[in-house]
Amino acid sequence: MSSATFHFPTPGVRALLTLALDFRKRMYAPLPWGYYDSVVHFTRVRADLDVGLPAVAAALDHHVAGVPEDELWRAVEWLDARQQQEGGGAQAASGGDGWRPPVWVAAGKP
Repeated sequence: MSSATFHFPTPGVRALLTLALDFRKRMYAPLPWGYYDSVVHFTRVRADLDVGLPAVAAALDHHVAGVPEDELWRAVEWLDARQQQEGGGAQAASGGDGWRPPVWVAAGKP
């Protein structure tokens, strides 16, 4: 179960929201047998929070639906190339302990 807490700022303030998209359902090729890791892509969307939570949720849904598939696959290809450079190969997708150090971490305000 996941939850989120929204703190609405003063009226007229727009927020930049970062989302982790699970795109397993959008993959045209099946995942390898035994794959149990996450398939996520990070994206950002700006939302006017003073319009209310239902409108913000609708804007997020619209944004997520509009993320093009080629953008998702570019991220997969980038990660694969990075694993090849580090000598990881395809092990993370087909076995191993499933743990990898973070590829990218963001902190603070944009």
